[in-house]
Amino acid sequence: MVEWCAVGLLTTPSRFAGPAVCGAVRMGCGVAGGGLSGGGGGVAGGSAYAFAMVATYSRVGEGGGLRAVLDSAQVEFVHGGVATAVATRDRDLVPAVTRAFGPQVSPEGSVLSLCVVAAVGSRSRINLEGNGAIAVVFSPPTVARGLQVKGVVRELREPGPIELARAEEHLLAFVAQCVQLGIAPEAPRRLFARDDFVWVQFPIDDVFDQTPGRGAGRRL
Repeated sequence: MVEWCAVGLLTTPSRFAGPAVCGAVRMGCGVAGGGLSGGGGGVAGGSAYAFAMVATYSRVGEGGGLRAVLDSAQVEFVHGGVATAVATRDRDLVPAVTRAFGPQVSPEGSVLSLCVVAAVGSRSRINLEGNGAIAVVFSPPTVARGLQVKGVVRELREPGPIELARAEEHLLAFVAQCVQLGIAPEAPRRLFARDDFVWVQFPIDDVFDQTPGRGAGRRL
């Protein structure tokens, strides 16, 4: 059994036993309405429970487990200028939410890597180093669409030049999306806490639709 962390809106306690989604999270640009802090420790303006929830969930398939695979359209979406949020949890299932940049899906579509804003000593960093349970939500600021993936981190290290270059490319695409909404480029750029990056990689164990509407939370 694996305890997963999932990004979602907290509703009723009974939802903690479900597939870890209570509705889509519209991440936006994180400056006017997104509300994510940049330090990897939680959520600006209130408790992390207002923005993230943790659920105990396990998916075991034949041969000891099934790996989710993203199709080409989903990979293209993840590699675009999407806002990228990361949720982790501690052993008491208390969540922490932060930002990430430079998502990269492996050629076969089953492994994700990205640079997470998680300074040494932050709750996000401690959780990633401790149990590795991770959920990532991708949502473009300009379109009401969302995708969530979950897994357990298998590799964690300081990002190298290639990973940092990819993160910077992602930032430019993200800024371009925000500018379309009339947001000054400096605002989303402030989320790019390069000195606090940690590079993580994990096999994708589950994929969920996080687009607002009746299908939010549906496993893909």
